[in-house]
Amino acid sequence: MVPAEDRHHDDFLESSLDVRWNTPRVPLTPRMGSVGGGRLDLVGRGSLCNTHDLSLVARRWQAFDFDARVAVRFDPANYMQMAGLTNYYNTLCWSWVFVTWD
Repeated sequence: MVPAEDRHHDDFLESSLDVRWNTPRVPLTPRMGSVGGGRLDLVGRGSLCNTHDLSLVARRWQAFDFDARVAVRFDPANYMQMAGLTNYYNTLCWSWVFVTWD
């Protein structure tokens, strides 16, 4: 049986996240960021291996073969600031592509 195709595109026009989006451990709070007006703004906090202070909005994996795209507007002030796209399983297992200061 071939799985049904599941395409998802979000322009972030609504003032709350679509139910397909997930945040680790707690709902999206103003401390983490905001959504609406065509934007998802995240406030930089801990790294992806941080278990207490993470700003992450993710969608659950549903297939081993998939395509993903993201548009990022980002103006880092130093090399420790990064933004991008991640495959995140837990604080020990993840990969990412990102832009940074240099």
